[in-house]
Amino acid sequence: GKGIDKDFLPYVFEEFQQESSGISRSHEGTGLGLTITKKFVDLMNGEILVSSIRGAGSVFTVRFPAPKKMQGAKGGEGTEGKLANSIEKETANSGKPCVLVVDDNEDGRVLVQMYLRKMYKVVTAESVDEALDTLNTMETCDAILMDINLGGGKNGFDFVKIARADEGLSLTPVIALTAYAMKGDEQKFISAGFDDYISKPYTKADLLAKLAAVLSPSLEL
Repeated sequence: GKGIDKDFLPYVFEEFQQESSGISRSHEGTGLGLTITKKFVDLMNGEILVSSIRGAGSVFTVRFPAPKKMQGAKGGEGTEGKLANSIEKETANSGKPCVLVVDDNEDGRVLVQMYLRKMYKVVTAESVDEALDTLNTMETCDAILMDINLGGGKNGFDFVKIARADEGLSLTPVIALTAYAMKGDEQKFISAGFDDYISKPYTKADLLAKLAAVLSPSLEL
């Protein structure tokens, strides 16, 4: 971008703040994007930093703490491989309930895997078609976490319509993962056939509670 004046930097993460305001402002928007980003980062125990030079541009840096098992590991492909192996090992237990996560964003899928790996066997898919193909090869699926916007093609609403018409999937709980959190959205999802929904960003505790509610209503976390 064009860079941010140093006097405005202390306010850049505040709600509804824009460097240019009023009728003469040069940019559209509500001034919420960076606020939401910071809240998302805070929920994941991270930090977001900004440095900027007016007329040259801005650099935003996001840092997250490494998982305990990865602290002290060297960076690069080795770290990524160890993390992937750790997730795979912890989600491979066939005695755990199986959850299918459908999200076109790889980071979103990895995050859910990390949240659920100790309690659930997690299988992932990037699209509705891949999810349906995956379900055809699975012996059982206890619950499905379905992103709504999947980057084109079929979306979450298309999937739940197909699932509710399928004898093998009609009773499988489907939870919508969505950035939509406006008044009335909950009824929209329930009416479409979802069992529940959770809005992004969400915490690990929120996600576990939603799964517990649809899989075992009497379970107390």
